[in-house]
Amino acid sequence: MIRSHFRSNLIGYVALFLALNGTAYAVVIAPKNSVVTKSIKNGAVTAAKLHKRAVTADAIKNQAVTTDKIADRGVAKGKLTDGAVGAAELGTTDVVARTFPIAAGVENPPGGVQCPEGTKLLSGGAYGDTGVVLRGSYPELNGWVAIAKNNNATAATWTVIALCLAG
Repeated sequence: MIRSHFRSNLIGYVALFLALNGTAYAVVIAPKNSVVTKSIKNGAVTAAKLHKRAVTADAIKNQAVTTDKIADRGVAKGKLTDGAVGAAELGTTDVVARTFPIAAGVENPPGGVQCPEGTKLLSGGAYGDTGVVLRGSYPELNGWVAIAKNNNATAATWTVIALCLAG
């Protein structure tokens, strides 16, 4: 009975033996560092297959990781070193200002300015002539709004400003 089982499965045993030995041969005989980029299929090495600390800053060539290779929100502020991003890296800033007339002894309705399209509000504020009191100042949409009161006996002006980041 064992003999008939062996005879009927001989080809299967031979295939199994060759398959196992081929794998062993690759593991034992393959020289160190013989697996090169050309021999790896696209997508074969995934993040899950890498050791936790396999890719370090020293292993990455200069300019290998560019902005187009980083996902949106891929780098959190906690991952940046102090001083890594300065004003020059952020882009240019524009100050947008608008001056409003204000009659004597009145509080004007809110007046404001908007940052140009394609820019982002960073901050803002307002100021006025002597005797003009700022009653409120706050961001609104992509601009800055303020409210002022003129305590003077004559007309005056007040100005609202917004600091906008381009890029």
